[in-house]
Amino acid sequence: MIAKGQIIHFNEGAKFSGFELSFGDCFWERSPSSANNCKAVLFNNAANNQQLSLAPNDHSQLSLLFENLHTEFSSPDYVNKLDAMAAYLKIIMIKIANVNAALTSGIDSYENKLYRDFIELISKHYQSSHEVGDYAALMGISSRKLTELSKKCSGKGAKDLINGQLIAEAKRTLQFSSKPVKEIAYQLNFSSPDQFSHFFKKNTAISPQDYRMRFVNIGI
Repeated sequence: MIAKGQIIHFNEGAKFSGFELSFGDCFWERSPSSANNCKAVLFNNAANNQQLSLAPNDHSQLSLLFENLHTEFSSPDYVNKLDAMAAYLKIIMIKIANVNAALTSGIDSYENKLYRDFIELISKHYQSSHEVGDYAALMGISSRKLTELSKKCSGKGAKDLINGQLIAEAKRTLQFSSKPVKEIAYQLNFSSPDQFSHFFKKNTAISPQDYRMRFVNIGI
């Protein structure tokens, strides 16, 4: 598992076989928000799980999924091809996350468990809770402790992770629904459309409406 900007070293003369799967954030935006939990667990601290040992059954299941995804990738283009590939990607990530969880069970550090709890809480409550203090209270720790924990495990502050979930969901809704920006703002629990637009532009350097128009104009 190699995250953005991460470097991995292989010994000279090493030989490999199998599949290489590279993908960008756009694929996560096509998947349900629950998929972001797998993304965070596997890539926010990838140094802990760059190489995962697979049991024979896990290897067989993943090999079949990779083969199906490769077949889909090689097939002629059609309207929903990227959505189909994103669905395979989500299943593969869930399977790998389950393998990782099994490997770390019983030997994981207390801090890593707390961090994963935080990521799971974000995926459940991001629409209603935007503040670090809300999640810290749910976890029974201080906001400062949660921020320190997030930086240690992911290199990002707790607020950055919450905002990242909000932006991912906002992008997904803007791209794949016709809901007005006002409705999306209230759906994500912003006090006003202006507040949402300011938040979105601050984090993406583009307004929600302009982001949507990028996709509306494709093929015109």
